[in-house]
Amino acid sequence: MCCIAIAVPRSRHQEFKHEKVEPIAGIRFILQQRQLRSLTFSGMVLNFVLLPFLSLLLPVLATQKFANPALLGLCLAGFGMAATLGALSYARLTKRFSRSAIYYSGLLLTAIAILLCAIVETPTALILAVSFGGLLLGAGNPLEQTILQEVTASRIAGQVFTSHSAITFTAGIFGLLIAGVIAELTSVEWVLSLNGSLLAITAASGWYFMPLLDCIRATGDNRRSS
Repeated sequence: MCCIAIAVPRSRHQEFKHEKVEPIAGIRFILQQRQLRSLTFSGMVLNFVLLPFLSLLLPVLATQKFANPALLGLCLAGFGMAATLGALSYARLTKRFSRSAIYYSGLLLTAIAILLCAIVETPTALILAVSFGGLLLGAGNPLEQTILQEVTASRIAGQVFTSHSAITFTAGIFGLLIAGVIAELTSVEWVLSLNGSLLAITAASGWYFMPLLDCIRATGDNRRSS
């Protein structure tokens, strides 16, 4: 170390000036943009419902109601394959349907699937219901990323994307806690009915009150002003 310190001449490193960025700039930008507000709010409800469904309620159904641990793997595999198929179909869907139709229909189909899981009586019906829930939901992810990139200025894109993900994921954590408590006090079927109804109401009201524009005319203006 001494040899290196003596032999290697000291060099001045170029100093880079970073823009001062407010920690809440991403959240503020989301609140200012109607489409991002819509995506964030609906994403919160979706994660509030979906995370407990896949990681808590569905395992309880498979192991307690049907006494078949392997059923959980089949349900998750069916959900994942259906969601992948929906994501791959996104480009084709956008040519025939509006963004609101694709996004909120995905939420509605997932809500119906969760409600069906509360009343199914056979393992096959459970697998079909869970798979049905992911069929159109998968198209919502590329749609969400498309809108985020269209609306968000590149200067704060990292903050906006991070804030959006953090907010929606936090809602899922609270959903896990609340679903666990209600399931302990009542039943898994009751929680499925409540969560499915909440997501269905969000999908229906969001379609009417929080539409997603098919063409972002103000994108350039948003980027320049930001």
